[in-house]
Amino acid sequence: MSFKITPLKQITSIIERLSHTYPDRTLCTQYAWWILQAVTDKKQAEILAQSELILTDQQVADLERWIVDSIDKHMPIAYLIGWVPFADLIINVKPPILIPRPETEEWVINLINQYEPLKHASLSILDLCSGTGCIALACARAFSAAHVIGTDINEDAVLLARENAQHNKLSNVTFVTGDLYGKLPHAAYDVIVSNPPYIDPRAWHTLDARVTTWEDRQALIAADNGLAIIKKIIAHAPYYVRLNATINALQLPNLILEIDETQGELVAQEMKNASMVNIVVHKDLAGKDRVVSGRVMHVAAVAKNTS
Repeated sequence: MSFKITPLKQITSIIERLSHTYPDRTLCTQYAWWILQAVTDKKQAEILAQSELILTDQQVADLERWIVDSIDKHMPIAYLIGWVPFADLIINVKPPILIPRPETEEWVINLINQYEPLKHASLSILDLCSGTGCIALACARAFSAAHVIGTDINEDAVLLARENAQHNKLSNVTFVTGDLYGKLPHAAYDVIVSNPPYIDPRAWHTLDARVTTWEDRQALIAADNGLAIIKKIIAHAPYYVRLNATINALQLPNLILEIDETQGELVAQEMKNASMVNIVVHKDLAGKDRVVSGRVMHVAAVAKNTS
């Protein structure tokens, strides 16, 4: 048996049901399309090109189960369908590895655009707290002559990141298990990027149930009002950044950190204390402080036990 409906009617139906859980209509629309694309194994354009959408009994059952689990079990849509789009990549996800967020995708794309003049350069890029590998993989895709290293303390996250590298057919990226700088294969990088844990432990109870129930607390929470890991990254960055004349000439950042919306000034001050220059607090599309970038100008000899 099969079920027939127009694509827009199906999407509207899913949106209406999700809206009871997700108050943001735009988010509901995005999730509705993700669900329908996953169920049909078709791209959005392919679905819209059909005057009628024909779903099998199994597809109808999968669609219903995903919607119900999202509403009743607070299970994130990304975990239900098993992937999220990110900067022209498909990133596989599984609980409890942190799901890539649109605000992270936004700043990564902006950074890639900033570095357009170095698109074909042999950059060495380090991604700390790599999780699914989304940032490292986006950089590897954009800079084919670069080599990217991603590290994470969670071995399961590293295994997933390696799977994502294979899935997206990217060979210029390596993922290693380690605590920040602790297990790096070498010590000279042109750019360091990170979406580290930055949430204040006291704010945990205020987070959405889809986060607190399903995602890894260790990947989200940091001591010292959420700043402990950020401070470590900044303090040791001068030991791991190599001076790149082109980056300096173009005044591009070589340390880029995602932050909580309350931390912009504090993180900027930490970078200033570490003698970095061209420090900028960047806002996301919602107008919230989201990223702090700066440039390491005075590199130091590699220190031991810097993780």
